[in-house]
Amino acid sequence: MNGLLSNLIPLEIWTLVLDKLENDSVETCQSMTDLIYFFKALEGSNIPPCFQCRLKDRWQFLNYTKHAEWSEVLKISPSLKVLADDANLLAERADCGNDFRPIFIVDERTDAGQLDYRGTKNVDIIFCGDTSVIGDFIVSLSSHCSGSSVALIVDCEPGIYSGKKLFGILNADLFASGWSFDKVCVSFPWVKVLECNYMALDTFIYHALSGRETSKHGCELFNRFLHSFKLNFPLLEQIKFVTQTTTRDETCNFIDLSSLMLNKFKDGKIPLMNLFKVHSLENWSLPHVSEFSGHRFKFDETTMTGSPERRTLSLRENLNLLREMAINETIDATPYYRLSLFPRSVKHTRIVNWIPLQSTPIMILKSKSLESLSLKLVAFENAPATVVQGLFLPSLRCLNLEQMAEQQIAFVPPTDRRGSTDMRSHPAIIEAEPCASSMNPVVFSSWNQLTSLHIIQINMKFSHYIFDIQNLKKSLPSINLKKSFETFFDEQQRFIVV
Repeated sequence: MNGLLSNLIPLEIWTLVLDKLENDSVETCQSMTDLIYFFKALEGSNIPPCFQCRLKDRWQFLNYTKHAEWSEVLKISPSLKVLADDANLLAERADCGNDFRPIFIVDERTDAGQLDYRGTKNVDIIFCGDTSVIGDFIVSLSSHCSGSSVALIVDCEPGIYSGKKLFGILNADLFASGWSFDKVCVSFPWVKVLECNYMALDTFIYHALSGRETSKHGCELFNRFLHSFKLNFPLLEQIKFVTQTTTRDETCNFIDLSSLMLNKFKDGKIPLMNLFKVHSLENWSLPHVSEFSGHRFKFDETTMTGSPERRTLSLRENLNLLREMAINETIDATPYYRLSLFPRSVKHTRIVNWIPLQSTPIMILKSKSLESLSLKLVAFENAPATVVQGLFLPSLRCLNLEQMAEQQIAFVPPTDRRGSTDMRSHPAIIEAEPCASSMNPVVFSSWNQLTSLHIIQINMKFSHYIFDIQNLKKSLPSINLKKSFETFFDEQQRFIVV
């Protein structure tokens, strides 16, 4: 078939296809990535090599790396090897004037000020050096490419650790006063597994709000990061958040929703949705990611010490502030945030410290692709029931309920500031005995969309869960009770104790 196509399709048609691909993708700064995959696909075809060489006869590659010979550059740049696998041709083309589209080949030693930009609006760069300095390179590039759109291709291993600041890119100063680009897209065309520091995103947000200079830019900083900057991982399959230890143990991404962080957004008049968008990787292109470590929420009770009363008041104010900000920010004044915390293709993940309020949830989680979720709820001691809600996951088939936090939260009857009953649950924190056995009624509320949920798994050591069979059947129409619960015997049961 490939041979037939090569015989039937003339070079002019291939050229038109390439022109169309190049022109259509240049606006998204992804043209270089698309072109790399285009020629990578041709490698396995029967299209004559002379055709391919003539198709590639439109670029001038300029070597600004520490390697003087093109043969050495080809060894460390798989992207360049796909686009121009001929050292002699590269050497000849480097001296042929300004008639071709320039592509700069750089590394960690490249001086961005030495690049011959020729006043071009779209700057194409292939980076084949130490990935830890990518952020520094972009900063230095900013002073020379004012108003330009930059497409930066990064050549690296299929599995890579991105460091404490995501290759140095999560630099709040860059997106504040240091930003001069129209747009920037950083692509990693060969990465399949990415390890991220679990505090990287949170630290970026904190520095953006707390820095002496960065805090002055507020909304502008987040708008630049989310709308003028893009990370592209076309082949990425797994994102792992890891600890800062030498072993880099897998954990969850850290999302700070404490009163301290919320007040920083409120005082700066910055919508809190910016925080959720950063943690949702909204400006990342991740078409093939299916594995995602998950998220861990931090509220005031996770670090506070002191009397239960003091912690009760702190957490109550924390959750009330979050609710208040949701009402003020949402277009329809709803008392909750609608969130898509995971890339669109993720199938398996985890959430730690999900709040099971007795009333309207504060956060609504949406995902059409998620198939299995491990969920750790914050425990409300003495509450009428643990309410699982806020999960709008129509494709979810398996839900794993983890052991609730040992530091439990005591349920306090909801009252508003005037003393009347409202729709808020006011929780408090109580230290629980780590080996104490407790009975926890579990209810699935109407604030869910779990139509495909087939199996519930229970992972606990010290507690027992009680499920109402009628509630399960009503809320989870696809549930298989026998596969989910060993203690389920027949339909005459009213409750299941696990």
